Amino acid sequence: MEKAVKALKQGKHDTASNHFWNALDCLGDIQRDRVRRDELGSLAMYYVNVGLFDLAVIGVHEAIAIDTKLGQHRQLAEDILTLGNAYMKLGNMNEASDNYQNALKLCLDHGEYDNAASASTNL
Repeated sequence: MEKAVKALKQGKHDTASNHFWNALDCLGDIQRDRVRRDELGSLAMYYVNVGLFDLAVIGVHEAIAIDTKLGQHRQLAEDILTLGNAYMKLGNMNEASDNYQNALKLCLDHGEYDNAASASTNL
């Protein structure tokens, strides 16, 4: 990750993307679903923040699958919001809106009103 951040700061986006892809790929080696999900979710949010939206989409899709498998509604809602944010930044407003609506429904169904507020703000 240090090499990726350094390359990003130097404006070497292709090099940074390669390093960040390798970081994402390494997470597949983590055996415990919960730990892998936590790392994927955090990395996806980071990728959205630094402009690597395509990598964020890849990582967060796997996190969403794990959230669903484990029945982790709060994390699922947060990851769906991250996915919506990535799609919004990619200019895919329909996908972004669909994800925000899905997150809002999930949050309201499970009493996660703080995440519901985030989802509704983005709609």
